[in-house]
Amino acid sequence: MKKVSILLMLLLSVNAFGQTKPQKVYSIVKERRELSWYQEQAKLWKAEIDKNNQNAEAWYYYYIATSAQVHVCKDEEENKNEIYDLKDKIVKDCYSAVPNSFEANFLMYKGYKGEGNGKSNFDYLEKAYEINPYDTRCYVDFLTHYAIVHDQVNYEKFCRKFYTANEIPAAVYNWAYNLLSELDENAIVFTAGDNDTYSLWMLQVVKSFRPDVHVVNTGLLTLDDYRDKLFKKIGLKPLALKVFGSKSNAEYLENQRKVYNHIFKNDKNIPVYVSSTAIFQFQDDYSDNLYLTGLAYKYSEE
Repeated sequence: MKKVSILLMLLLSVNAFGQTKPQKVYSIVKERRELSWYQEQAKLWKAEIDKNNQNAEAWYYYYIATSAQVHVCKDEEENKNEIYDLKDKIVKDCYSAVPNSFEANFLMYKGYKGEGNGKSNFDYLEKAYEINPYDTRCYVDFLTHYAIVHDQVNYEKFCRKFYTANEIPAAVYNWAYNLLSELDENAIVFTAGDNDTYSLWMLQVVKSFRPDVHVVNTGLLTLDDYRDKLFKKIGLKPLALKVFGSKSNAEYLENQRKVYNHIFKNDKNIPVYVSSTAIFQFQDDYSDNLYLTGLAYKYSEE
């Protein structure tokens, strides 16, 4: 009876005073919560920083909880701008408090705008890795960077590290395997996000499965230097076009369509597909020429 009473008192105290211990916050790519949860976690981790501003872990989760609010917030743009400003402040304050920590350098890579100190964001990522090369949080950023600059050796190195870190669920790998298995030889396939891109890359590099397929992330396609090198690698004609830094959203969308058209209508007769996870970016302009063939839509003018 005494044990039951103590348990009841504990439960009542939790309900009365609310949650007091912060929880780890993951990227919304891995775990998506309600806006109120992220707001609560941000407050709790900020409280930990107020107790001890040398707590690098608290700085990191404070940033992640704040950053996630941008993606789940449905409020006006000006409210999101407030969150962006807070993110910038967290990054700078974290680096000021614990500059020699993995977390501070990693956050400088993720969120610093590079105002006049002569360092590139990638310098901070390298510093974070130097501090703790076994922290798996930075692996995906390295492999993305090396994919962008077309450094194949280091790209494959960090693909293997990221795969070993077991960050992607088995179900996603099963989906990726099935998608790749259905594509024509030497095909191009458009992807749109993290899970549908990294899972394909992992299978191609680590499992040597369908390395002939060109996995093209639509976000990376907006990077002009990356796109130029990718076209050369695939064997497509160069496209004299600047997407990154377009003067308006209308100009950006128009240039993006020109890039897609260049790939869809390539003169090498390379088959082009759109992953089912990326179809929302194409259905308005290309629905008449996209045919579902499994887990991807194949482009055809017939």
